[in-house]
Amino acid sequence: MSFTPPLLARLLESDSDKGVLDKAREMLAELLLPRRITGEVVAKYVRKAQRIGAWRALSMEGRALLLVARLWGEIRSPLLRRIICNLLVEVELHTTRGKAVFHGLLIQLRRIAMGIRKVALDLKTLLVEGLSYINRPLLYRSSD
Repeated sequence: MSFTPPLLARLLESDSDKGVLDKAREMLAELLLPRRITGEVVAKYVRKAQRIGAWRALSMEGRALLLVARLWGEIRSPLLRRIICNLLVEVELHTTRGKAVFHGLLIQLRRIAMGIRKVALDLKTLLVEGLSYINRPLLYRSSD
């Protein structure tokens, strides 16, 4: 039985919020991933995935693609770049930093949707917001 955090569970309940999750993943990729995706970058993420245990969570096709992409130079194809970026985001979401920034993005996007004017989308603020959400007891997470 897997546990879904209350904020994420509420976002997953409605179909209109599936776009919010996709938007948060895109923003996470822009914030955490390097601009140029090269073989060295992919090799670094493969080692990171193996080290943190994200390697087993990736699909077999994704693992194979990452292993092959390690041998290439810069990846220029937009479609291939998007697929590899999605795989690298999956690896980042297994780290504490990735989870914290993702939750911070969800909180800030929810504030934007509610019409609160004061929102910050810089990495440091998102990290602090996400860490405070993750470290909050489950009973108090639902108040977000």
